[in-house]
Amino acid sequence: MRGMKLDLAKTLQMPALPEYLMAVEQRLHTTVATNNTVIAVPLARLLAVRGKRLRPALVLAAAQKTDEPTIAAGAAVELLHIASLIHDDIIDEARTRWNIPTISKEEGVDSAIIAGDFVTACALREAASVSAEVGVVLAEAFAKICEGQAYELADDGNLGRTEASYQLSIRGKTAALFAASCRIGGLCAGVSAQKVEALARFGEHVGMMFQLLDDVLDFTSTPELLGKPVGNDVHEGVYTLPLILALQQDKNIAAILPNHDKLVGKLLELGTLQKTIDLAREHAQIATENAPENLAHFPELYLQWSLKTLLNPKFQKALG
Repeated sequence: MRGMKLDLAKTLQMPALPEYLMAVEQRLHTTVATNNTVIAVPLARLLAVRGKRLRPALVLAAAQKTDEPTIAAGAAVELLHIASLIHDDIIDEARTRWNIPTISKEEGVDSAIIAGDFVTACALREAASVSAEVGVVLAEAFAKICEGQAYELADDGNLGRTEASYQLSIRGKTAALFAASCRIGGLCAGVSAQKVEALARFGEHVGMMFQLLDDVLDFTSTPELLGKPVGNDVHEGVYTLPLILALQQDKNIAAILPNHDKLVGKLLELGTLQKTIDLAREHAQIATENAPENLAHFPELYLQWSLKTLLNPKFQKALG
């Protein structure tokens, strides 16, 4: 499975998914189109590098529809995700994203703030064009993303950060948009309120799984595999679950924080990277319990793909 492409169409039981994601892709470009080159140039560079587009794929899969409103909803969700990444890169002082320079690195922080705000506005406008309810759902998700990021900032450099505080943060900054994606898919499909809530719960647990895996990979992947710097969280004073659990066992770990290789070795020794993966798997299992048939295989398959494809090969035996 090493190097294997994530086959979302097969995993989500939507053979024509690539075709519909291309329609989402086109919608992304038209939605943010502007003659203002200060905004257009960096956004063109960013949009040219396509990510996995997980969130719009989940909108489409949850809706089981591919009409124009659902395509627009998928684009709105992805644009909000992109906007949040632009802002994250400012906060993290990240130099690369998807193996290209970030806007804050290439054009500067001021340009990145403007671009991120512009994309956020476009995302919310696009969501409102689907329906007022979809617009509200995405706006509420945006508020939760901001709150989650604020919780993280409050613990900046805090060696005593708790697991509860960490989970509160990632539930907002990451899981909220996954939950919104699946909720919006249900709204586009016109299913019952009960089914919409089940889809949202599915999305929330997928988001928790996703962030837990991402935090493991920040220690155990490579920039080439991950498409962004590794070890950046600790460097920026963001202490995630593998380190939080390790510090609970051994406070002396604080002395080796600047040494990435020694730190990862200690986390492997204490088993906290594996414990974080185990928690991710628990969320995958809970998500599956809330999933309709076409989504049921996604959480575990995504988890397996991440561990087999994105882990540094030297950690494959220990964690893969």
